[in-house]
Amino acid sequence: MANDFDDFLSSVKYLNKEDILDTAYKKHKLLDKYSSIYTTAQRTEFQQGISHLLYFLETGQRPAGISDLEFAKFKVFEKI
Repeated sequence: MANDFDDFLSSVKYLNKEDILDTAYKKHKLLDKYSSIYTTAQRTEFQQGISHLLYFLETGQRPAGISDLEFAKFKVFEKI
């Protein structure tokens, strides 16, 4: 599942902040719906990653409970 989130990050990292937020909110909402692609656990994990990204982009702060490895993935978004 981490690969899907990593792929998502790669697909939005060159967008401006507004577009990243729009895309992330849409993806988060889309993951609320059943999909044969993901199990419920996978969808939940993917949504959690997106939630952490949204929190970071909106507040500029590290989300609570995120690992150092996962947080390091957000470094590319610090300058936006």
